[in-house]
Amino acid sequence: MLWFRLQQLRSLEWKVRSQAAEKLGESKDPRAVEALVKALKDKDRNVREAAAGSLGRIGDASAVDALLEFVAVLLATNSTNFTKSLPFGCHLV
Repeated sequence: MLWFRLQQLRSLEWKVRSQAAEKLGESKDPRAVEALVKALKDKDRNVREAAAGSLGRIGDASAVDALLEFVAVLLATNSTNFTKSLPFGCHLV
């Protein structure tokens, strides 16, 4: 199942990529971290947000730098959905 979801992250359809990112987060499989980190740079905002949330659910420390960069980009672009884009369980201090 992991392989299938990883392949879906390469789909041409943003909905398929977004759903794959969400399912990978639900799996909490740390083998998905590398692909989800790459998805943080997807051209579609929905995919990026799903990837960020999934990385938060997985909780692997190797994703921290990528998530910090993701947050920095959101701040720099004054994203109106900033708090919605944060990974699940993250809070601003």
